[in-house]
Amino acid sequence: MIFVFFGIFGAAPLLAEPPAATADIFRDLVQRRLSAYASGDADTYLSLIDPQFVHIYDNGRRRTYSEISEMVRGLGNQDARHRVENVNFRLVGDLAIADVIVVEYIYGLELRWRETDVFRPDQGRWRFLHHQETAILGAPEPVLIDEATLQDYVGRYQHPDGVIEVISREGTKLFSQMEGDASRNALVTIGADAFAFPGDAVFTYFGRDRTGKVTQLNMRHLTGKIVVARKIGSINAR
Repeated sequence: MIFVFFGIFGAAPLLAEPPAATADIFRDLVQRRLSAYASGDADTYLSLIDPQFVHIYDNGRRRTYSEISEMVRGLGNQDARHRVENVNFRLVGDLAIADVIVVEYIYGLELRWRETDVFRPDQGRWRFLHHQETAILGAPEPVLIDEATLQDYVGRYQHPDGVIEVISREGTKLFSQMEGDASRNALVTIGADAFAFPGDAVFTYFGRDRTGKVTQLNMRHLTGKIVVARKIGSINAR
């Protein structure tokens, strides 16, 4: 006798269809997250993210799911407007990784950053699993300073590690060069006593004593750390 058994162990669960993945879908998800953030709508923000979500801000601050409500309610700004551009995405296993450029309009400024978002499928939709952003640094506008003022900065400056930085001038241009190094970098004047390196987030500002004499060079790095180099001598301008 032959016995045929059906459904002894129950029907095998059907695998959920992965959600559709297009640039427009991820653009819309990023836009919705930004809108919820700007309006301080923590409930909508939480509905878009996974319980294991991690948020990395452009200053390096890390937040997890449990900290998001406080962040959205405390930092959101209804005056901010956002536009999402240049959406790129790729599928890696069950996950989707998208990177986009976000343009923010606030206080009369146009700010840009590139963010990377990792999405996890959940019941036919995508949820944010990880978010990280990097500010896109714009070049500061150069300003003109007379040669006499530029000459104040010319000299040799000693950094805390003993390295000597030489600031030289050629006409209306200022240059930075480490002593013993053949290469030198032109400095862009961005304000009184303030200079920037082209294409770099580091900027330099010179310090003066009470008499107005330049006595030090202060270099502010992207991390916020300020390195002070003391002026130890002069050189001749060309």
